[in-house]
Amino acid sequence: MKNTLLVAFFVLFISCKKQPNVDKISIASNGCNGECLVMSLEVEKSLSLKYHGIDFTPVKGFFTGKIDQDFWHKTENRLQASNFMELDTSYFSSYDDVEVEVIIHSNEKIKRINGLLGDMPQEFRNIVLDLMRLPEKIELKESKDSLTFEAKPKLQLSKIPQFLPGK
Repeated sequence: MKNTLLVAFFVLFISCKKQPNVDKISIASNGCNGECLVMSLEVEKSLSLKYHGIDFTPVKGFFTGKIDQDFWHKTENRLQASNFMELDTSYFSSYDDVEVEVIIHSNEKIKRINGLLGDMPQEFRNIVLDLMRLPEKIELKESKDSLTFEAKPKLQLSKIPQFLPGK
């Protein structure tokens, strides 16, 4: 009887394991060798959004906005279902795709995931894509100030125009 109660308590304890609460998500996309988005975006539990569209984005510049509570809860639930805290920190292969950096603050822990979007697990990739599309779906207010972001696009030297003397 004692063993049965002990096993039942253990099963109950494991099943009640606390899900990570997401406090902030920061994303930066670094472009590719084509027309991939170059942008930074942050959303917080307070429902605030910061966005910097740099290149190949539907909106360029610094913007702020608000997301709705339902979107935040669905995103948080999807992240929990993807076991994001257990994902690898790096996803790179040899093909060209948009490179992203994702930083998730959860329960005073920080999870950083870098890599090519196409190499990331499907469910996590879909969450990142949905977040990257937010600026097209919500009302944005242009910011007169530059905004700072935790995740920042990394400039690719091959994409910077080369100006040679005499040309």
